[in-house]
Amino acid sequence: PFPETVEGLVKLLHYGDASLVNRAIAALRNNGDEAIPAMRQALSAARPAQAARLAVLLGEQGDLPSISILLRVWPDLASGQTRLIVLKVLVTLAKKLANEPTAIPVSTLRGFLTFAKVEFRAEESSHLATAIERLAREAPSPELRTLLPLLKGRWLNPVPPSFERAREAIEEATQAWKDLPLPAEPDDDPDALPRPADSPRPEQESLPRPTERAT
Repeated sequence: PFPETVEGLVKLLHYGDASLVNRAIAALRNNGDEAIPAMRQALSAARPAQAARLAVLLGEQGDLPSISILLRVWPDLASGQTRLIVLKVLVTLAKKLANEPTAIPVSTLRGFLTFAKVEFRAEESSHLATAIERLAREAPSPELRTLLPLLKGRWLNPVPPSFERAREAIEEATQAWKDLPLPAEPDDDPDALPRPADSPRPEQESLPRPTERAT
């Protein structure tokens, strides 16, 4: 029989039967926020395909803490439709993060910005800059200064106004901690430049496409 519990539905996500997987995904979507705790817990022992589906579902719920999960599973995703879908979810979460900048720790934000340097287009990265600016003004901390090297570099040429504002906000909010040592400057690898706005993203393998959640 088809499972009725969230835990049972989550277990179906690693099967190869597309019909069962799609039914489980639809059922989990219908469960909404109530399914989030079980899906998060399942990620710790999930297989790559199952982890990708779980991460996408968490992202669809607008669950900002799932950003760290999405970033963690990204290297294990096949270079196909799976990555394209997860990337779309991360962009959506970046937009939401701009309005809720305290929802994730600075360490996750730093990882997200590092990821965006390679995978996001410039205008998509600006959502993170807005989040950083708001975070600096709402909850300043010494750790924010570790973001400064990532807010400049040849990958931002010219530097968008949103990044300039984020840097200024950090400098102003963390003036008392300005003498703390900063991490090494990030590599200005030409290959890490954001894609142009009209640059196509790779064609990818089949996976049920996420349903965007209004933010």
